[in-house]
Amino acid sequence: MAITKKTTKKPAPAKKPAPAKKPASAKKPASVDALFAGANAALGREDHAEAITLLGEAIAKEPENAALVQSRGAVYAMVDDLARAIADYTKAIALSPRYADAFLNRGLAHWELGRPRDAERDLAKAARLGLRTDVLSAQAYYFLARAREALGDRARAYDDFLHVVVLAPNSAYGVDAANRSLDMRLADEAAAASKSKAAKPAPKAAKPAPKAAKPAPKAAQPAPKAAKSPKKPAPARPSRGKPAKVR
Repeated sequence: MAITKKTTKKPAPAKKPAPAKKPASAKKPASVDALFAGANAALGREDHAEAITLLGEAIAKEPENAALVQSRGAVYAMVDDLARAIADYTKAIALSPRYADAFLNRGLAHWELGRPRDAERDLAKAARLGLRTDVLSAQAYYFLARAREALGDRARAYDDFLHVVVLAPNSAYGVDAANRSLDMRLADEAAAASKSKAAKPAPKAAKPAPKAAKPAPKAAQPAPKAAKSPKKPAPARPSRGKPAKVR
């Protein structure tokens, strides 16, 4: 009889308990860079509300970051919320007084709201500070020229349009600035010619024709002939007849 060896099964090892899920509150907060990248991605999808929300979260983390505040203002401007846009631009300028982009965007917002005086002030400041690209500088000078033209400062507006043509001749701003500056020059030349013509003295009125010569005085009538003295009657000659009979 064959003897078989009795084997005993080893107990299966106990399973390790699954790691407990971290609560949602323990999720690592997004960094400012991640929030900013997310805002840009939202803009790519034209989800402006999400972009504003993410930028708001980034600003809450770094409230002194002027670039974040200015960027949120730019998104507000995209949805025509110009009041909030100007508020953000103003805050960004307070944080960074030489922030050219913030001056440029605030000036553009003032222009959109029909405030040429405020637009001129901000756009001139942006142009003086210098912008990152020639196209941005051309944009600043273009709308600066438009603001000055609206305010009646045609000479400086003309110079600003020429700046645009030099900075970005093939851009939409450069082409329109070239046309506007040409129209201004032609209008000014026409006005100068008209003014010069009006300044010339009017030709003197023709002298009146000389009065017709007075008719020559009539020749004096000949003096009346002296009256002839009456001739004395010649004495009657005695008739030669027979004497009259005396009765």
